[in-house]
Amino acid sequence: MLSRLSIRTRLTLVYTTLLFAALMAFASGAIALSRHRLTVRLEAALDRKIQGLEDFLRRETRPERAFNIPNEVIEYAFTQPEGHFMHVTDADGNIVLRADRIPEPALTREKQFELYGRTYLVRASGSMQPVEEFTRELKLLLLWSTPFLLLLIGGSAYWVTRQALAPVDRMTQAANSISVHNLEHRLPIPKARDELRRLALAWNETLSRLDESVTRMRRFTADAAHELRTPLTAMRTTAELALRRPRSSQEYKQALAQVVTISERMTRLADDLMTLARADEAQALASFETIDLVRTIRSVLADMEPLFAARQQHVCTNFPAQPAFFKGIPADIRRMIAAIVENATKYTPCGGAIRIALAASSDGYALEVTDSGPGIPEEALDRIFDRFYRVDPSRDRQTGGHGLGLAIAREIAAAHSGSIDARPASHGGACLRVSLSHDNKKKDQRAKTS
Repeated sequence: MLSRLSIRTRLTLVYTTLLFAALMAFASGAIALSRHRLTVRLEAALDRKIQGLEDFLRRETRPERAFNIPNEVIEYAFTQPEGHFMHVTDADGNIVLRADRIPEPALTREKQFELYGRTYLVRASGSMQPVEEFTRELKLLLLWSTPFLLLLIGGSAYWVTRQALAPVDRMTQAANSISVHNLEHRLPIPKARDELRRLALAWNETLSRLDESVTRMRRFTADAAHELRTPLTAMRTTAELALRRPRSSQEYKQALAQVVTISERMTRLADDLMTLARADEAQALASFETIDLVRTIRSVLADMEPLFAARQQHVCTNFPAQPAFFKGIPADIRRMIAAIVENATKYTPCGGAIRIALAASSDGYALEVTDSGPGIPEEALDRIFDRFYRVDPSRDRQTGGHGLGLAIAREIAAAHSGSIDARPASHGGACLRVSLSHDNKKKDQRAKTS
């Protein structure tokens, strides 16, 4: 039942119930303590009255006048308030002073003392009605004040919870106003440094990441649409020209060959786009294995040997003599290496040289691929890893590139807690450096979840 109520209502009910229970416990304790203190005071008054009789008799009587003790007791009783509620007997049971009947409830105290060889037993009684009346009046006061206490406590609890949850209402309103079209908006940050502030900061960080992801997705979609528009237009133009008038079979073959070439380019583009789009999912499903980087690089270079031969490019390698073991996804590592080397072949002129070096670093390995091409302009060093970015668009279109190879390489390096950067080579050209770290947090997370 309570689960259907709002947090504010539940907090108000709990706060009111606990505080009211605490007040009732305090009231019960106050009543019990008041009754006990009044009873103790009455007992002390009765004890003083008995002690006063004993002191009076010892002061006012003499042994030779011991026979007059009953008269002295009666005289003393008449001088004391409620003295008629004192009852005195001697050792033989003879009544020296008879007490009047006291209405219930009553409290009686007694004491036995010896005087001039005679033993006397004194009983003093007092009415408990004042104690009972005070207790009853206190109970009535608390009973009549209970509704007002409940209203006061409930109202205070509601106000406190409302003030405490006001930031939640503001954050909820702000969150409801945020959509995919205005992800730059953020939740208001409460001034108090409490849990709600940390929650708002966490949500704003999430919104920032989401905004960044949506922005990248929009840019990626726009770039992909732009890249696909050119081959589609070329394919359509080729087909329309071929159908505009009757042509020979050789001309139709040439037109179809152009369509096939364009289709192959679009297929490679689509494959690269799918690789980027499924990068996170593929990394989540794949498992890390121990691989030898030296053997992997040599295998990639062997596969690309025909490309080097066609361009008459010379490849220089510098690898450790021992195996370079590293934990990673074998297929992704191969693709990253191939993308970097293929980029070097595109910008290295015929007869040029490509240098590939692998060396151990303080926390892993560093792979450097250096070409002897024209180099990378300084303003483009930070952009060459962006999707669809090309330093020389005409060159990439001639070689069939789309500007996705280095972007894919960067994604793979990041998935292995590594990094990739570009810098000018010392003797001209460009140098791409990949840093791979053994301290791979993603590997540890993968091992825990698998």
